[in-house]
Amino acid sequence: MIRGRNPMPIEWCGSKMARLRRTRGEKSRRGSPRHGTTGMNDHTRRNIAFGLVGLACLAGLPMLMRPPAVQAAPPPGAGRDHWTAAAPGIVEPGTGFIRISVAEPGRIASVNVQAGATVQAEDVLFRMADAEPRAHVRAAEAELALRLAERDGAIDRLAGDPVMAAKDALAAADRAVFSLREELDAVSGAAGRAGPRADLAAASAARHRAAEALGVAEAAAGPRPFNRKEAAVDVARAELARAWAALELTRIRAPVDGTVLAVSGQPGELALPSLEQPVVIMGAHGSMAVHAELDGRDAGKVHPGDDVSLHDETGAVAGHGTVSAVSPMIGRRTIGNGGNTRSVLADVQVVKILVDDGAQVLPGGRVDVYFMPPGADGPERSR
Repeated sequence: MIRGRNPMPIEWCGSKMARLRRTRGEKSRRGSPRHGTTGMNDHTRRNIAFGLVGLACLAGLPMLMRPPAVQAAPPPGAGRDHWTAAAPGIVEPGTGFIRISVAEPGRIASVNVQAGATVQAEDVLFRMADAEPRAHVRAAEAELALRLAERDGAIDRLAGDPVMAAKDALAAADRAVFSLREELDAVSGAAGRAGPRADLAAASAARHRAAEALGVAEAAAGPRPFNRKEAAVDVARAELARAWAALELTRIRAPVDGTVLAVSGQPGELALPSLEQPVVIMGAHGSMAVHAELDGRDAGKVHPGDDVSLHDETGAVAGHGTVSAVSPMIGRRTIGNGGNTRSVLADVQVVKILVDDGAQVLPGGRVDVYFMPPGADGPERSR
């Protein structure tokens, strides 16, 4: 006989264990107040929801980043059967915009033109600081004078040498061109520049003849004995020509006859060699043109000789033109779409258009371009 407590009935133990399991399950679902929540509460559900929304946005990002096709609005009163394609365009001079910058970094000393000014080829548009290049010119001139004195006073100098005489004539012609160019740069006003410009042209022609004469003399003389004094003069003249070239780099000249469209540099500013930020933008005299960028999906619909109708921002007809050239390749867009920077990633085909005389357009203006088969806009052009 076992002494002590009576053993518990098996039924009672089973019911006790069942109650313990139910109690633990309810606590796991409600969360323990001491050890934190083990189940999913509202905060966790919100985080999961936000994460799912973010994943959805990332999945749709490539579709959002796809550049939209830039198409001009249909012209008022024109049906689709009148034009085959449309594109945005920028008006520019017939030869394109000429962006002028500096060859070397430097400080702008003076700006000689303003927007709208008419200039001739070789006119100085602006000057850079030139104190150092001028000092090099003076040093080279002094060195040349010394070498010439040594050569002319040498005992072994060849008197009457045709090659040496031709070299001296060419050097004198070079100096005349340099001096007349300096004189022309110092004159302001188209009326006062006519005389010096003619003198410079005559001096340049004389310099060309002197160079030809030197070539003939060297060919006729054949091999010549080496003369140290003459070689020293040749080196000094080369150094002087190099100093003149460095000084010329401080004069930024107009490459062609044309009109100044924009001036961004000011005296005292530092100018850097950059075509993205030119100091002066100009255009050559002549007809106007339009640089249009046709959507890549319309490639093949436009051909040289097609008629073009140009419309301004209000939709009114600004002029007409003719397609002169179509690019054989697809490139990236450079014309924005109303400030939409995503449009610059679109594939386009560049089309060059010659604008008819009398069009109401200005360089740099934006137009909507509508392409039509030849003769389709004949009635409009005759108005």
